[in-house]
Amino acid sequence: MQEGVLALPAGRTIIRLLPPLTISFEELERVLSALDKVLGES
Repeated sequence: MQEGVLALPAGRTIIRLLPPLTISFEELERVLSALDKVLGES
């Protein structure tokens, strides 16, 4: 949430994302960047 992305837990090792059907590539890149930062892959 701190990175501007809402995700729901769906188990111990599963993250559920609920993007809109009309998500742009720029928005998708923002989500992937935020997940990368939060999960420590950068």
